Amino acid sequence: MQNIQTDIADNSKKRQNEQDAENICHQCVPLTSTVALKQAKQAQQMAALCAARSHAYQVEADGFALKYLAMLAQYGECHEYTVNAKTVWLKAREAIQARYPKS
Repeated sequence: MQNIQTDIADNSKKRQNEQDAENICHQCVPLTSTVALKQAKQAQQMAALCAARSHAYQVEADGFALKYLAMLAQYGECHEYTVNAKTVWLKAREAIQARYPKS
C-alpha cells in the first residue's frame, strides 16, 4: 500500500514538473518568435536597401564611371576632361551613398 502511495506522489510530482516545464516553454516561445520576427524584418529591410543601392549605382553612377575610365585612357589622369568626368562620377556616388546609407 505504501508503494502505491509513493508511486502516486511521484507521478503527481512528475506531472507538476512537466506542467511547469510546459508553462515555461509557452512563455518563451512568444518571446523567441517576436525576436525572430524582428530579426527577419531587419534582414529583409537591409536586403531591400542593398538592392536599391546596387540598382542606383547601376542606373546613376556606372555610366559616369565608364566615361571617366574612357577619359582616363584617352587623355590621362591630369587632363581637365578626365578630372571633370571623375568629379561627376564621385558626386553621383556620394548622392547614392547619402540616399542609401550602409548603417
